[in-house]
Amino acid sequence: VRHSAAIDASVLQEKVEILNERWKVVCATVFERNDRFDSDISSVRTSEFTEDMDELFFWIDDTETILTNFITFEEDSLEEMLDKLKDREDEIDARQQTFNAVLRNGQAMLKQDISLEDKDNIKKDLENLQTRFNKVIKDIPVNIKLSERRLHKLRTFQLEIDEIRSWLSTTKTILESQQSPGSATSADGNDSVVVDPLTTHAAIEARRSSIESINNEYGLLMEECAEQEVIIPDSVQQQINKLNSDWEIIQRLAADIKPITEEKMEVMTQVKAEALHTEIQRVTIETVQTESSSHMPDFEKSIAELRDWLTLLERMLKSQRVTVGDIKDIESMKQKEMTVLQDMATKR
Repeated sequence: VRHSAAIDASVLQEKVEILNERWKVVCATVFERNDRFDSDISSVRTSEFTEDMDELFFWIDDTETILTNFITFEEDSLEEMLDKLKDREDEIDARQQTFNAVLRNGQAMLKQDISLEDKDNIKKDLENLQTRFNKVIKDIPVNIKLSERRLHKLRTFQLEIDEIRSWLSTTKTILESQQSPGSATSADGNDSVVVDPLTTHAAIEARRSSIESINNEYGLLMEECAEQEVIIPDSVQQQINKLNSDWEIIQRLAADIKPITEEKMEVMTQVKAEALHTEIQRVTIETVQTESSSHMPDFEKSIAELRDWLTLLERMLKSQRVTVGDIKDIESMKQKEMTVLQDMATKR
């Protein structure tokens, strides 16, 4: 421009000024768009940061509620708790990724040009999130193992109770039958069982340690559940009460048992044998009335067979004894009694 003629220099100067003005406009527009873009990115990061943090806090709140819920010491309740905890454990990996993203976005936001108040709030939220998240992901596997131990302990304890209650029920039934014996042909056969006092007392004493063990275990269980705020249902207490009640009854019945003398045993056997004779005679009379005279040989043969069978049965009744404490012995004797009844039905 300086080396041009005056007229040309004026034209060139005007054009340069126009270019400079346009350049300023273009630069201003670019800077404005860049600022707007940075602002949009910051807004997006803030939105994602807030949403992810809210989601994590909600998950933590829900998990803490599960971990602090009251638990009932029964199988259904413990299984339900265990399922919930395992579901939470399966979600930890995905929540850990979200947690790491929130920390990155939070640190990036702290480097931005934001107010001191916003920075303080972000720092507090991140610290709170870290503390609570790290705690729940450690508590979940610990509580899973605790629930599994409780469930195993409950099932083992219940099996012990069921086993001893079965023995108590059978033993009580046998001992009660000795107080008021019934007929020789009762359905359960318990009135045909002769209880030996010495072996019965020994068997009951052998079970005393099992009863005491269950009561001691229940006492420890009560203390443990009280410390851990676990609720023991009334059904468990009722089972323990019934167990101890039956145990007291059995001890009282066993103390009343008197030795069976040979004379008394002979009388009992004779009474039962006479009852069987009467039944067979009744069946025989009915048979004679319905059979024709042409069947007499077969009839006499049947009478002989019945007489032999009755003799064998009398011998069995004389030697029949059972120990109350031996469940297998009792079941075996009851099976023999049932077989006798079936034989009687067949002979009929």
